[in-house]
Amino acid sequence: MLRKWQLNNCTQDKLLILRPEPGATATAKRAEKIGWQVIKTPLATAMSIPWSINETLSFDAVMVTSAQAIYHGGSELDKLKDYPLYVVGKATETAARRAGFQHIVTAEGNGASVLCCLERDKRMRILRLCGEIYKDYDYKKFSRKENSQFFIKILYRMQNIASLPIEACQALVENAIVLLHSSRFAEQFRLLLAKTDINPDRVQIAVISPAVAEQIGKEWRAMAIAEYPDDTSLLKAAASLK
Repeated sequence: MLRKWQLNNCTQDKLLILRPEPGATATAKRAEKIGWQVIKTPLATAMSIPWSINETLSFDAVMVTSAQAIYHGGSELDKLKDYPLYVVGKATETAARRAGFQHIVTAEGNGASVLCCLERDKRMRILRLCGEIYKDYDYKKFSRKENSQFFIKILYRMQNIASLPIEACQALVENAIVLLHSSRFAEQFRLLLAKTDINPDRVQIAVISPAVAEQIGKEWRAMAIAEYPDDTSLLKAAASLK
């Protein structure tokens, strides 16, 4: 049976953060420093998967679209630190530098932006480090080139939660603004919300990119899109909804 949530007019500046750890805590600290009250409800937990590098594998660059691949890469990452690393966003770049990578090319946006950088730099054989569920991008521009190839290595899996916790639902009925950092978790939030009696048209959301906005749809009370795909811009977008 659905619990009946009574929406109220609470005016506290609350944010509901849904991204997995350790990103959730990093975002929460940034938000709290500028006066937000934060509720963290990671929609999934990342779990490492054993993996290894085939010593005979030949590639000239490494591609990472999520910092989770760095967090869960383990000692095998040491074998890759001399290769150029192509990543999405400052958070992934920061994680990679802390892990010891020096030659990093950072693309803003999403994996498609990284592909453009790879093409620009004429990288032909790419090792992609990712999670068990990953987005397929358009590799055709590479596959039609002689000797070009992508190699996929799975480093982690995400264990999703089955329902929104009471704390998250309470935050929503108190008009907390939801932060959405990725298309995947935007869709998961939409599905989990449908299991409650809280209508989307009573929920305000701030999303990190136009791609996430497209994924989540237009059924919300209000939506703000970050100017750049980082926490600073996302928090500014959330503030515009107050």
